[in-house]
Amino acid sequence: MKAESKSSPQEPPMYLMLLLICIGTIGGVLYSPALPAITEHFKITSDRSELTMTCYLIGYALGQLPFGPISNAFGRKSAIKLGLFVAAIGALVGALSGYTSYFWLLVVSRFVFALGASVGLQVIFTMVGDFYKPPKSAQVASYLTLAFAIGPSIGITIGGFLTQYLTWESCFYFLFVYCLVLIYLTKKLPETALKKDNHAIKIPNICKEYSSKFKCKKILSGSILIGCVVSFSYIFATIAPFIGIEVLGLTPSQYGALNLIPSLGIILGSLCSAYLSKYYHSLTLIKLALVLVFFGAIPLFGLFIFNLVNVYTLFIPFTIALIGQPIIEANVLTLSMHSNENKASTSAIINFINLSVCAFFVVFISFPDTVEPIVMPSVFLALAILALFLYRIYSRQSNEKKS
Repeated sequence: MKAESKSSPQEPPMYLMLLLICIGTIGGVLYSPALPAITEHFKITSDRSELTMTCYLIGYALGQLPFGPISNAFGRKSAIKLGLFVAAIGALVGALSGYTSYFWLLVVSRFVFALGASVGLQVIFTMVGDFYKPPKSAQVASYLTLAFAIGPSIGITIGGFLTQYLTWESCFYFLFVYCLVLIYLTKKLPETALKKDNHAIKIPNICKEYSSKFKCKKILSGSILIGCVVSFSYIFATIAPFIGIEVLGLTPSQYGALNLIPSLGIILGSLCSAYLSKYYHSLTLIKLALVLVFFGAIPLFGLFIFNLVNVYTLFIPFTIALIGQPIIEANVLTLSMHSNENKASTSAIINFINLSVCAFFVVFISFPDTVEPIVMPSVFLALAILALFLYRIYSRQSNEKKS
């Protein structure tokens, strides 16, 4: 096997890692305030417009798989540049779809954009595994999960204003420019892959590596656990715009601005995870996070079942539930990455599985022609119960490996 060795890399800039992860989170939801306008433009039903989110998640999940081997063979930086180029093409096609009557073109553009944008999530967490060791890796991963607060909140806010004061197509022009800026900034990113494996992109090697990861019960249970809590964000981004804009009468800009509230939950969770990781084991923090998820899901379900649907009941319980999301994601990733030598393939499989779970539940919740508000908190509560069950399995498997 041919391998290229390099000297120890410099520490990756935190701001740049955040920006690169944000390309996927911003790209996933920036256009969500425009969903009602897209529905009207293409003369389709609301459930068909939600297909754009479903295809995005499918592309985002599938995109995790090729960039692991690519980053092992050609380096982390080359993989990032390739992904951003693909994402830029997808964003441009999305903008141009507005000048046609072909809704399928917008759907395809979302899939292509997601394939490319997935490189940020996959490669950046691989770089964290390359450069840092526990417990420092858990702290850095916790800070990076701020992207899941900063990205969606900023993205939805920008998307709301762009939709109201320009056009829904401007959301995709914004993403196109964002990709170009990141391609330029990537030259400041150090290469953390000390060895480049020329055989990493060979199909038999890829199949063997990924097959071994799929057979690992700890990776499977941990990945699905992450998927359950991350699904909260994507389900909310898919359904909440219709509740906020069509049921509560909010304007797109008002709805976008209100999405700054849930970001506070993820910011708080990220900072708590980074601080507490110095004093508590990851499994303890995951258990604490699940309690917070239930404290958000149960009140949201109770309020909606009595038809108490307003701005406060829509955003505040959801924000509480989101506090647990970055704690669970950072600590499961850290435990899993530390116990596997091939960081790129481990990161790829974890992200592929958890995003596939998200895609499944977004598809599930989008089946009816019209979605009643109570459906969203009902799915949230079911996901919280499933996450608790998965934690018990994951905890047992982690303790067995230690012993």
